[in-house]
Amino acid sequence: MFKKLQTNSMLAVPFRKREKGFLILKNPKRYIHEVDFLKALSFVLVSEINEQKMMDRIAMSGSQDNILSEKDVTIHLFGGLEIFTSKGKLTEMEMKSPMCCKLVVLLLFNRHRGMTSRELSEKLWGEREPENGTSKLRVLLYRFRNQFRLISDMDLIITTTNGYRINPELILNTDYEELEAVCETATQFKSSKQQVEALKKAVKLYKSNLFPTGEAEHWQIAYNSKYHLLYLQAANQLLEQLYQLQDYKELHEFSTLVSTVEPHSPMILFWLIVVLRKHGAMEMAKSQIEYARACLLKEEFMELEVDQCQ
Repeated sequence: MFKKLQTNSMLAVPFRKREKGFLILKNPKRYIHEVDFLKALSFVLVSEINEQKMMDRIAMSGSQDNILSEKDVTIHLFGGLEIFTSKGKLTEMEMKSPMCCKLVVLLLFNRHRGMTSRELSEKLWGEREPENGTSKLRVLLYRFRNQFRLISDMDLIITTTNGYRINPELILNTDYEELEAVCETATQFKSSKQQVEALKKAVKLYKSNLFPTGEAEHWQIAYNSKYHLLYLQAANQLLEQLYQLQDYKELHEFSTLVSTVEPHSPMILFWLIVVLRKHGAMEMAKSQIEYARACLLKEEFMELEVDQCQ
């Protein structure tokens, strides 16, 4: 084809993904004053450069140890949406669309079944559902699928006869389900040290609230409560176990870690005061008590004082 066109030089960029074909401009000097076509080519080139930059950033992102094949996908929701594959990492920041992220999380929570366009639209927009909700939903799906293809050759969201759903062919790992499994495992260990190791893992998994972007959505509130309660129970059990083992160094480390998530929790403030006293840092313990007095309700502070006396 190039020989027939007597091509001496060529500038080429991919124009449409997964498509075959050529867009050929013969003798570009002849059209030097036709700026519209030049603008179109410039737009294509800039789009490709921006996408390549994004792919480079994704490739430099951290990978997960449990990703062994192209079918493995790890999704984090604690602290924000992060998606890991064998080719890289996609985050909320790169997606630049809260609605796209909410759509992914909503399908993730219902991943063992299909969800119709109507059901998704009602949950995503609620009473604010636009007249063209189905069209807006298709736009969100199209946008996300294009972004996900930067890190995977497989689709995360597929279309079925029952609606849209998470691709069941993928091997999916999520941090919130792992937290639940680890907490369940911790209750089955008879050894205190084994329990402590499992509880440490649970506490480290919960970096922050579950998917903060959607925490006010009615379909997510139950999940927020469930995993937050699991986290608090695991944290309290861990700190009690460390105290019983007289491991005050790790008691201080983990009570400080939990306080970054729950700075106003009476339980966490209690353990911080206890460990400061065990380390002989009485002035710091007094400062912590004053902080507790300022941020807790009167009833909570009185309960904290009772616990300290005991």
